[in-house]
Amino acid sequence: MKRDHMKNYNGRVIGTELFVLDLTKLASLYDAKGFSLTGKEELKPVFEQALASDEFVVVDVKLD
Repeated sequence: MKRDHMKNYNGRVIGTELFVLDLTKLASLYDAKGFSLTGKEELKPVFEQALASDEFVVVDVKLD
């Protein structure tokens, strides 16, 4: 949506700025493990760890 506003309305944007929660902090509030990933090389080791755990796990993946 934001891209469409920028393109079609001369760069004017309304109602498209979204706030993304820190999901690892949110997980800790619920006594869960939280992981935040920014590189694809982190995926396999973190998912292996998450799947091996008996706890609730939140994996926040932020890739381009």
